[in-house]
Amino acid sequence: MAEKKTLKLADLIKDKMKYQRGLEIQTEELEIERLEATVIIEIPDDALCLDALNQKDDESGSKSDDYLVYTIMHEPNLKDKELQKEYGCVEPTDIVSTIFTRGEIADIASYALDKAGFKRGTVKAIEKVKN
Repeated sequence: MAEKKTLKLADLIKDKMKYQRGLEIQTEELEIERLEATVIIEIPDDALCLDALNQKDDESGSKSDDYLVYTIMHEPNLKDKELQKEYGCVEPTDIVSTIFTRGEIADIASYALDKAGFKRGTVKAIEKVKN
């Protein structure tokens, strides 16, 4: 196993492009198997992730996932008023659960959070060996 290096100030300065998180909008295309189609989402920024995670959920945890998917969906445009009217949505986010299954919504939200850096398990402690 390769020895890990400690991240140092000089590394951060020298390799700025490697370590700096981009500010440009990033999109990802995801396949929805049941629909036999793809959708395009925007990778959320930290503020949107935190806003979604702070939504008051019901027992299923659906409100935060619905909000996040509604907000990041680039194509199709779920914010289109005509689409929402056609599907009889009372609240704008109702369109999410009208089109996608609960599992698809959870998968899309989880994928987006992971891509935004909110994935758990990416950091681990290094055990010190006693001499």
